[in-house]
Amino acid sequence: IILDTPVAKMKRDYLKVKTVDLLLEEPAATLLKTDDASGERRLSIRLPSSIHEELLATEGIKVLKAKGHGLKLAIDTARCPLEPIIAAVMQHCHILDMTIADPPMEEIIARIYGEI
Repeated sequence: IILDTPVAKMKRDYLKVKTVDLLLEEPAATLLKTDDASGERRLSIRLPSSIHEELLATEGIKVLKAKGHGLKLAIDTARCPLEPIIAAVMQHCHILDMTIADPPMEEIIARIYGEI
């Protein structure tokens, strides 16, 4: 036995990051800005102040791909819930299609073995 843990704890520990694929009506570049210090592309949207003042540092959100009308994000749900991010994107542009996925099983297994 490699890991003897309840499923709820495994989900909490290993399924924190969700991959969100968005197909937008407007070009994805309208939601992005480049960080001057790091050169990374970041989301530039305002979330409700009860959750975050502004997503300038985009803690927990990484832009994986932005091409044309497609935007692919990795969101650490332990740091930033999905709902306000999706709501903020919807305030800026219309979402034509959206897919939310857990990490691939291979990544989860590799992470478990890496911690042993």
